[in-house]
Amino acid sequence: MKATTYLLVTTLKNKLKLLLKRPLMLILVILFTIFMVAMLLLSLIMPLDEVEFRNPTEMYLIIFAFLSFIFFLTAFNGLKTGATFFTMPDVNLLFTAPIKPKTILHYGLIKQIGTSLFVGIFLVFQYTWLRASYGLNILSFFIFLLSYSINLFLSQLTGMAIYTHTSSHDKRRTIIKIILYLFFLLIISYALYLFVLYYPDINTIIGNINSNFFFFIPVAGWLTALCVGVIEGNLLFILIGLLSSLILCITLILLISNLNTDYYEDVVKTTEYVHSILSARKEGKLVEAIPRNVKLGDVGIHKGKGASVLYFKLMKESKRKKIFIFDGVQMFLLFATIIFAFIVKKEGLFPIYIFSLYLSMLTITLGRWVKELNHHYIYLIPESSFRKLIFILLENFKQIVIFTTIQYLILFLITQEQIISILFYAISFISFNFIFTAITVLTDRIFGQISNKFLNGFLYLILVVIVALPGIIGGVIISAFFNNEVLFILGISSLWNIFISLIILFACRNILSVAEIKN
Repeated sequence: MKATTYLLVTTLKNKLKLLLKRPLMLILVILFTIFMVAMLLLSLIMPLDEVEFRNPTEMYLIIFAFLSFIFFLTAFNGLKTGATFFTMPDVNLLFTAPIKPKTILHYGLIKQIGTSLFVGIFLVFQYTWLRASYGLNILSFFIFLLSYSINLFLSQLTGMAIYTHTSSHDKRRTIIKIILYLFFLLIISYALYLFVLYYPDINTIIGNINSNFFFFIPVAGWLTALCVGVIEGNLLFILIGLLSSLILCITLILLISNLNTDYYEDVVKTTEYVHSILSARKEGKLVEAIPRNVKLGDVGIHKGKGASVLYFKLMKESKRKKIFIFDGVQMFLLFATIIFAFIVKKEGLFPIYIFSLYLSMLTITLGRWVKELNHHYIYLIPESSFRKLIFILLENFKQIVIFTTIQYLILFLITQEQIISILFYAISFISFNFIFTAITVLTDRIFGQISNKFLNGFLYLILVVIVALPGIIGGVIISAFFNNEVLFILGISSLWNIFISLIILFACRNILSVAEIKN
């Protein structure tokens, strides 16, 4: 245990020393910390005496849905590719050392607990609206952060246990995959049944979903019970959440450490895979997950000439990933927005618009076109750089327009807003997505091969605010002279967004002329 303790402490010291040797990263960490603390303090001093809070059961439902999604996604990913708590230096130093396997496993678990707690810090930025909407106090919020970290840790532990148990048995893997899908579909089906039964009484629907039965659903339900218990002062719910999670954690650890299969062989395999991806990203290489089973449909592009081939290539690749007319990310955004719309429809379209815009901003970089910018063959096409860039972005712009049209048609049916309002909100949503796309291109042009996701994300957010703010301010100033302020703000900001997006893209027109220009 002394060796693993020394390794943990030394690793932490080295990370701090490395941070001190990187002034830019250190400044960003300090700014991020100041910003986070400032947001917490502003949220705490926010006057809430005359604020009418929303039904707290809505918040419980949001917590349950969020934790369920994270757990299912992480556990299912672990089933497919495995999960590991170790890095290659851990493998080289620990797996060859005369240390008990269980001690090494405990070391990995302690490291992963720390990582899970660190990831949970980013939820601090959600405290402002949770406090303003539901009056959530600081203690309850930190319990929510703890619940998220526990949920993430247990989901990774579950993924590791499942993969270890099924890595050499395809039949077992299929059975567990079916069980996971059926379990998830059962929850969704029950929620839809309640919706059909009690609509339009949203409070009754939410109340039934938040019944005690849901608190006994593994992990997500238990941890939701923990949050509810702290918020409402219910000791029984607190005990259910803590004890159930602890029992599952101990069971999974015993299952992993006592399996007859060669656990460490699976861990080394997964660790090497993760290490190769991280190393390739640091070197600026394009890395993509290759599926084990490839389904061949219509092979070949068969359309386009010159740079236009890029557009048809992206169309073909996106078609293979689609569920109906949208891919997985778009389906998630659509369903999340629809659920949120049913919950807050009495407050109008604006909060729904902000919610969907926020999700879109976080997921815009997941598009296929972002990876396309880094393919080497782009530079070999004898066309102008700007023309190639336009055709790469064209497929993304088309998807934005189609997605927005369908989303706001559904929101029109839900909210019964006026057609003119729906039209302005839809145009504004499209224009902001244009800005997100342009800023993504700009960050790739300026910062190129920066592999640090934290640094990239922080700079991306700063640029979005700087670029979009003039349009919003201009809209506010002009709208002061007219009656319908919101529509004027949306209209003016949309014009600005489209104009500045075109300017940014034109300024980045040479991004695909020379491969080294982004280095």
